[in-house]
Amino acid sequence: MGFSSQFENLDPLKFEIPSSPFLEATNIAWRAQALLRGRTSDDVRSLATTASESIDSYFQNEKDEEVDRLARDRNEEFIEFEYDKDGGTSWHLRPEKEDELEIATAENTTEIEALRLCIDSWGELESAEVTDAKPYEYFATMTLCHIADYLQRRSIRHEFRNGRFLKTKIETLDTTDYQRIADYLFKALEAVCYAEQLRNEERLERVFQQRIDARLQSAKQSAYDQAAKVIRSETVKQIKEEEARLRSEHGKELSRLRHRDTYEARTLVLNEWAKDPNGFSSAEKAGNHFADWLTQHDHKFEPRTVIGWIRAYAKEKGIRFR
Repeated sequence: MGFSSQFENLDPLKFEIPSSPFLEATNIAWRAQALLRGRTSDDVRSLATTASESIDSYFQNEKDEEVDRLARDRNEEFIEFEYDKDGGTSWHLRPEKEDELEIATAENTTEIEALRLCIDSWGELESAEVTDAKPYEYFATMTLCHIADYLQRRSIRHEFRNGRFLKTKIETLDTTDYQRIADYLFKALEAVCYAEQLRNEERLERVFQQRIDARLQSAKQSAYDQAAKVIRSETVKQIKEEEARLRSEHGKELSRLRHRDTYEARTLVLNEWAKDPNGFSSAEKAGNHFADWLTQHDHKFEPRTVIGWIRAYAKEKGIRFR
């Protein structure tokens, strides 16, 4: 996945972030760098490379396992089989069916979710150059990758001209620029929140384990087994309660980000539709049009959602469709 090259010409632990256009970028970067305290810039680059390569490997393994399953099931809709004269069989995925596989891919999975899937499936990732790398350090590194993208996007615009992409220096940010750099900032915020959650959970487990060891050490040997059972049960309950609280706080933060994106998209649609409310004969036609229109502005919403926005707004303003 594409977040292993952002630091080729940038020091991930020392770069300066301008206060414009979003002051919060500095705070997000500082939070991520604090989680990486004790690591060098080369360590962070290695963590980024390991995470990116692990995610790519995870997606490839997902695809290989799904294709193998389809082949075992003799699913000829997806798999093309070839038989040689000696009775051997070879097979491959039909190219036109690749996009229909029901698996996680780079196109349908965010970077943070992809890295989470890797760690959940494989346990702690192993970096060849970084000793004892913690899961939260990978998410902190991902945060800095998104901040690096944010910095580049606020100063360089990629434009498609004469059949090719050109890089041009941004003199003044337009609406599309703001939307794209804000997207990188939201991704960075989500990644650092999750990194902090993992770090806090690790600290909790370590503290409670120390409490378990201390209480067991002081318990009488004759009651050791029973005491261990009770103490562990109580402590596990405390850990789960605290982890649930942390996840709840993280969920509230993500919910706020999602609602902000919905509000921005809804505002864009209604402002554009209000310019010519009689341009469509029904809310359905208007909603289908603006759902496609939103994709050009880096927002993806189902047509039924956009239709609902337009219907509610039309009712509120007393607008009737033709």
